[in-house]
Amino acid sequence: MKTDEHNKMLKFRSHKAASKALCLSIKLTRKQEDILYIIDRSIPNPQIEWKTCKFCKQSSKSSECRKGYCKQCTIEGLGHKNSGDPKFQTIWKKCVSCGNKSKSAECRSGYCTTCTSKGIGYKHGGRKLSKTFSGKGNPNYVHGKTKNSLSERKNQWYKWGRFVFYKHSYQCVLSGRKDDLQCHHIIPFSTCPQLRFVIDNGVVLNRFYHIELHRRSLDLLLLPSLAESVSDVRELTEWFVRQPQVQSLLQLPYQRHDRHELIRVAGQNHRKQLSHLHHRFDLSALDHLASK
Repeated sequence: MKTDEHNKMLKFRSHKAASKALCLSIKLTRKQEDILYIIDRSIPNPQIEWKTCKFCKQSSKSSECRKGYCKQCTIEGLGHKNSGDPKFQTIWKKCVSCGNKSKSAECRSGYCTTCTSKGIGYKHGGRKLSKTFSGKGNPNYVHGKTKNSLSERKNQWYKWGRFVFYKHSYQCVLSGRKDDLQCHHIIPFSTCPQLRFVIDNGVVLNRFYHIELHRRSLDLLLLPSLAESVSDVRELTEWFVRQPQVQSLLQLPYQRHDRHELIRVAGQNHRKQLSHLHHRFDLSALDHLASK
C-alpha cells in the first residue's frame, strides 16, 4: 500500500523545486516531505545541458563533452583529433635550422623550440640585422643624436642657456617680451659642433617666434648669407636681428603654442634639410667662424 501511495505522490528532484511548485517556503515544504511529495534524484536537472556523443551516441553533460565527444571517448582516443577533420588534426612542420619535425604550435617563425632556446631562431637573425643597420648604416639615422651629443646636451646645455639669458637681459631680441623665453642657436646645433656652446651663437626668443622661425626653416635658409657676410662670431646677434626674414616674424599675429610644438617642428635632421634646401652649400664655409 505504501508503494502505491508513493507512486501517487508528487516527485521532485529537490526541495527547492518542490517549494516553487507548491508555493511554500522551504521550511514548510520540508515538513510536507513523504506526505505531499517525495524526492527523486533520478529526475534530470533542467539546468544541466545534455549532449549526445558523436561516437557512442550516449548522453552526457555538456561540461564533460569536448567538441561533441563524451569524456570516455576522448580518453580512449576517439575524440575530435582523430575524427578525420583537418581542422582538428595536428600539423607538423620542419625546422629551418635543424630539419627536425615538430608541432606547428611549438614552432616559432619556422624554428623549433630547441633551436629557439639555443639562440638560432628568428631573434638571432634580428640581432645580425641590428648590427648591420646600426649607426650610419641605418636609413633612419639622424646625425647629432649620438651618446656623446646627448651627454653634452645634459651637462653643457643648461650652463650655456643661463649665460645666453644673462647676456640678453632675459628678454626677446625681436619683440622685447620677457615671458615664455627660449634660447635659439643662430648656427644650428647639428651643423657646426665647434659653435654649439659658444655664447655669441645664442639669442633669446619668445616661444612663438622661436617656433615660427623653425617652422619656416629660417635658420637653414640664412646659412649661405651668414657664411658670406659674417666674419666674426661676436657679430652674429646683430646680423641675425637685422635680417628681413627674421623681422617679418613680428607681423604675425601672436598666439601661445603648446610646449611640445617646438619638438614637432624643429626635431628633424638638419643635415637632410640642409642638403634639400642648398644642394651646393658646403658646411666647411663656417669653419672660419669656429676658428676665431
